[in-house]
Amino acid sequence: MRSLGLIACVVLPATLSAQGVAALSPQTRQFVSVSDSVVALTNVTVIDGTGSAPRAGQTVVIRGGRIAQVGGAATVRAPAGARVIDLAGHTVI
Repeated sequence: MRSLGLIACVVLPATLSAQGVAALSPQTRQFVSVSDSVVALTNVTVIDGTGSAPRAGQTVVIRGGRIAQVGGAATVRAPAGARVIDLAGHTVI
């Protein structure tokens, strides 16, 4: 298996995500590069930690700091208004 890039996401608790990135400390804020409320990571390989094989061509929708949907590109579409980040060649764990 070739080495793939790693994406680190900050998942905020529900109460904090409602307040936005501004509520984070300056030390934490420096690690947040995407602060949109709805984000779709497209064309990623997903390793879900259950021991099943990695799944390529997946879309991960993050809404309010939480993973809302994960699935193949044919079944999970980016919601209207979401920030779409094409991460072909990257893996999400």
